Amino acid sequence: VGRTAGAKLIVSTVVANLRDCPPVGSLHRAGLTDQQRGQWEEAYQAGAAAEAAGHPEAAIGKYQEASKIDDTFAELHFRWARCCLALGNQSDGKAHFERARDLDTLRFRADGRINEIVRQVVGQTAAPDVRLLDAEAGFAQQSREGIVGAEWLYEHVHFRFEGNYLLARLFADQVAEVLPESIANRTGG
Repeated sequence: VGRTAGAKLIVSTVVANLRDCPPVGSLHRAGLTDQQRGQWEEAYQAGAAAEAAGHPEAAIGKYQEASKIDDTFAELHFRWARCCLALGNQSDGKAHFERARDLDTLRFRADGRINEIVRQVVGQTAAPDVRLLDAEAGFAQQSREGIVGAEWLYEHVHFRFEGNYLLARLFADQVAEVLPESIANRTGG
């Protein structure tokens, strides 16, 4: 509709709090036996205890053990991610935070698949009047350890003032690039 009207379009990915909001819901994989569930729970609880005691490396070992039994429990990945960050491993931490978001059974946040669809659709459009604003990446670049958190969002998805301001700035930068020269070169007065 926008293109038909002659408008230039900016399509944005969706920003979500990965670092400071745990998954709302977690489920085990289908077909997990009672014995497997008991083994998983034992490893998971040992990991949580090690994490609470300030031993992130030991906690990761237990989380890895649990993940060999069931890798689909969102909270497991969230805890694992925090331990990775405690050890200075930002890359693995971010990957586990993203996995936790994508496995969350109550989807208040856009998952990685949704943002990838946005990127693909805009990329396939290949038209000068349609632009991608990768807000997810823009926020990550401005975030501590490259992982979006409470500095921008109150909880899972609602922006603080700082988050609204950054998103507005990202959009303003995109708008400035598509303004006609007659407007872009105007000065006050």
